[in-house]
Amino acid sequence: MQNGTIEMTWADGDRVFNVARIALLLELEEKCGAGLATVYGRLVGKAWTVNDVRETIRLGLIGGGLAPAAALALVKRYVDDGPQRIGLIENAMTALAIVQAAMLGVRDDPVGKKPTGRHRRETDVSAAPSSMAPAPPSELPLG
Repeated sequence: MQNGTIEMTWADGDRVFNVARIALLLELEEKCGAGLATVYGRLVGKAWTVNDVRETIRLGLIGGGLAPAAALALVKRYVDDGPQRIGLIENAMTALAIVQAAMLGVRDDPVGKKPTGRHRRETDVSAAPSSMAPAPPSELPLG
């Protein structure tokens, strides 16, 4: 199952991210000094730390299949030196999408079905995260 895997355009191209593996989540919690739900809450509430953003992206790249050295090089270029290339707010939105994919899954994730490919999400820093509110009764399937 592809649960937690998300592909987004970030930095210099399309990238695959995934922090949904326990080893990565434990490292993320250690680097951020907080549990995953707290990191998520800080990202959503715009009270994040630099490590919430930086380590989520770095570990997400590793979980997406990038070698650790390559992931670190990208983070140094596009997060650490980011204000000249990508703003920290935009990187925070990317980190939020990565954590949301790990915690909530990915929209149209084929739960219970064999994966047919990666799930793609175009990052639009002006778009708010999707609502977790249930569908109105008129949109619920019958039966």
